[in-house]
Amino acid sequence: GRQQFLNDLDSETRELVGEARSRDALLRLASRMQPGDPLQATQLRYAASELEVEMIGDLSSLSDRLRPLAETGPGRPHHPLSGVQAMRLYRLVHEVLFQAKGSDSLDLSKALGEIRELVGG
Repeated sequence: GRQQFLNDLDSETRELVGEARSRDALLRLASRMQPGDPLQATQLRYAASELEVEMIGDLSSLSDRLRPLAETGPGRPHHPLSGVQAMRLYRLVHEVLFQAKGSDSLDLSKALGEIRELVGG
């Protein structure tokens, strides 16, 4: 059961990082489009917004999964994470799960507080 939990958590956090990076790249590309092609920029922004909807659902699911670990409350994020925030969440979760035992450099309470903040708890 523990190994399955860790595998699922790893998959979910990796997926969230991928979605956030893809969304950020789409928005950057849309902002660099030439004014003469507004349709393509609009399509890129639409694709980014579709990813945002997926990310919000994934964050909600991840928040539920992390509730026992980070003691998150019923709060939910109101917006998706940036690529940088998603990567920070990924690293924090993995540090807490895999390095908490015997790690002198990990401030567990600080890491859990950051996780709560990122998942909207």
